[in-house]
Amino acid sequence: MTRWSWSSTADEVVDAFKSKVEGKAVVITGAGSGAIGSAIALSIARGLPAALILPGHDRSDWKRYFIT
Repeated sequence: MTRWSWSSTADEVVDAFKSKVEGKAVVITGAGSGAIGSAIALSIARGLPAALILPGHDRSDWKRYFIT
């Protein structure tokens, strides 16, 4: 059983639960620029989801993540 503490990182959690993320569609709300959801989204992306859906209010938030 995995034990978590205040010093656990998002990357450690994703590594432990990669089989739950890999190949799945993941929706993360609150992932705007500078929000905690943006850090979570970057960590979840390491788990190789089939789709990472980041609903938001402002497209400009995503310019730092994606080049169109």
